[in-house]
Amino acid sequence: KDRTAPLGRADFEGKVKPGDIVVAFTGCAPMQPCPYLAKDGAEYLASVPVRAFATDMWTIANGKRMQEFQKAVESGTKGTVDDWAPEHFALLSKNIPVLEGLTNLGAIATQPDVMIVALPLKIQGANGAPARVIGLVY
Repeated sequence: KDRTAPLGRADFEGKVKPGDIVVAFTGCAPMQPCPYLAKDGAEYLASVPVRAFATDMWTIANGKRMQEFQKAVESGTKGTVDDWAPEHFALLSKNIPVLEGLTNLGAIATQPDVMIVALPLKIQGANGAPARVIGLVY
């Protein structure tokens, strides 16, 4: 699959079950062109529902759409989260955490049994936070 192709429903269908923590290891380097989570992929994962979505992608958002969003904000254009970040909306509106920009996922990529633990900082009034995320192989 092309390294910048979106991860869609077909990438997950039949591979995840309710309560799974989906870990998408893409080999993406920070601030490099990466795949992103397509709206249909996020909506599918939310419908399963999964417990969380974790990835080494620096964002699950479509980079091109985020550039358009930035220009729109600068010009005063309004929109909803679903308009500009539908993948975030699909998961977060169902209280499914998104863990982005993780490192060293290659160390657990082939392990059959891994427990993911995320320890976010508690920041008053914030809708996101840095977190220490670890994978325990058992």
